[in-house]
Amino acid sequence: MTEGIDNTLLERFEQEVWSKVPHLEEKEGEAKVVNATPLVDITEDFKECAKNVYKLNLDDADLKVFGKFDSALLTGSIKVRPAANIIHDAIVTGKLRSGQTVI
Repeated sequence: MTEGIDNTLLERFEQEVWSKVPHLEEKEGEAKVVNATPLVDITEDFKECAKNVYKLNLDDADLKVFGKFDSALLTGSIKVRPAANIIHDAIVTGKLRSGQTVI
């Protein structure tokens, strides 16, 4: 690791937060999404809603509808991701160290 980085803080942050938040990790020149938001097939619910609410019959329609469910993530809301990225960047660049306060 680079000099000036609080390695203890970085390790703790990566264990307690970063490991649970969807993020990109680069290994061997390839970027990979870690902890991606789960996709759930909601086709039948979509067709039922179309029929009941909008009086559209999509039973014979050739379609698939998927929804992203942030609620299935341990960290919950999508708003957590930018905050986690900002804090992670501050730690790995040495701008944030143990004992400092983040508001």
